Amino acid sequence: MKLAIRTSSGPYGVGLFTDCGSLLSCKEAEATPTRPGNVGDLLQDMLAANDLRLSDVSELFVDLGPGGLSSTRAGVSFANALSFGLGAKLCGVSALDVQFLDVKSPLARPTLSMRPALGQKVFWAFYDQNVLAGKGCGLFDELVADLLGRFNHLLVIGPLQRLRIKVEGSTNIEFFNVDPPSLESLFAASKQFPLASPGTFILEPIASIEGL
Repeated sequence: MKLAIRTSSGPYGVGLFTDCGSLLSCKEAEATPTRPGNVGDLLQDMLAANDLRLSDVSELFVDLGPGGLSSTRAGVSFANALSFGLGAKLCGVSALDVQFLDVKSPLARPTLSMRPALGQKVFWAFYDQNVLAGKGCGLFDELVADLLGRFNHLLVIGPLQRLRIKVEGSTNIEFFNVDPPSLESLFAASKQFPLASPGTFILEPIASIEGL
């Protein structure tokens, strides 16, 4: 059994997948300032509803962000501990990649996947012909101006309300709100594997341009 954990967006989510990648069950809960999400409770409820145990989990996939730093750290730390305790395989995925897979176009349109960063900046990943062509952190207006100088049309995706960007006024940009990204795309995203640490292997959340 494979387990996916998503905490970098507002609603926490967990999903169980077969070894072939079919979604068996999922559960989501909204985290609020007065009631933080508890990914452990979500997981226990989902396992109980499907008459399964933690020992049935052999592999974990966790959302590394970028996103809400505290909630993302909670999910990644939980996945690290669970992997260590179960002896289960562990890998992480970028939320930027997950968002892209949610709206991946058969027309392979130039696509900019974004998440909020500190200040007025955004974390971004750019896909051309459905292939990752670049990633970084910068100002939205400068980034879009550069891309529109090279492409006639641009698809911009992400949590638009949290990004606080204007979606009107440009005929060359199509906006698509993704918040939260799906657990199915989390499972299908490109994998990042843990780094060696004394005595174990751990994943780190994406919280900086270096982490990205």
